[in-house]
Order: sequence, then structure tokens, then C-alpha cells
Amino acid sequence: MTTGSTRTDNTVRSFVCHVDPPVACNVELKLATEQIEHLEAALVNARRIGAAIGIIMTRMNLTEDQGFEVLREASQRRNRKLRQLADDVLYTGALE
Repeated sequence: MTTGSTRTDNTVRSFVCHVDPPVACNVELKLATEQIEHLEAALVNARRIGAAIGIIMTRMNLTEDQGFEVLREASQRRNRKLRQLADDVLYTGALE
């Protein structure tokens, strides 16, 4: 499946490749670098959320799915991003 952002990126690349190939290389490099940064951030967030779920599982004697649901519901109730709440759990050891 192609997203709108991917289509836009492809259109930009196609246009730049025809206009100025050296600039195209810089555009490709910039887009690849941005994608790497986003993926690295997502990996860090996923690990931190997983660790927070583990703490909740241990403290409340829950399964992984139940631990995630507790974290997700608390995130929605408090209107806070899941990753922010996960950080709180990691620093305090509790879901307060």
C-alpha cells in the first residue's frame, strides 16, 4: 500500500532526477536520513512501551495483552500519549 507521503516523495524524486541528477542524490539522501531517524525513534518508543508493559504485568499479575490494555486505557483517560505514560511507568515503577 502506498501512502500519500510516499507518493509525494516519489513525485519529488522523479521530478528532481530529470532536472538535476546531483540534486536528486541529495534529495534521496535527505529522505533516507529522515526515514532512518523516524524508524530509530519508533524502535526506542516500542522498547520503552514494552518495558512499561512488563512492569505493569509484574506489579498487577497480568498477561501481556492485559498489561497493554491497562496502559492504553490509562493513556486515553489521561489524554496522554502512550509513550509518555510508558516513560512515567519506567521512572516511577507505577501507573499513577
